[in-house]
Amino acid sequence: MTRIAQAPTLEDSARAVGVLRYVSEDALRYHFQSTDNPNVYHLVDLAEWECSGACSCEHFDIRIRPLLSRRVIEPHEERAKCKHIRRAEKILCYRVKRQLVAQSQNHPKKP
Repeated sequence: MTRIAQAPTLEDSARAVGVLRYVSEDALRYHFQSTDNPNVYHLVDLAEWECSGACSCEHFDIRIRPLLSRRVIEPHEERAKCKHIRRAEKILCYRVKRQLVAQSQNHPKKP
């Protein structure tokens, strides 16, 4: 994965997550604004590494990806995730919970 200079133009889906801003392409791909350089976005793809996720940030590329490749660490271990992957997982979890709540409100259980 490579860093991109700008996020896709999906301004309506941009949200603030803590101090990070993100743009979501779909449920599994996110672009997080770099905390060091606001003109750089890191791509997170939660479908990679057995659905554990991959990121284009330096931390993932330099420290995590080599360990995953050599099987020193397994994909679903906590240390196999950078802060961007963890935040993307939180966003996805929130979206799924929100959909489940909306579905349960549309289809109330019978007493």
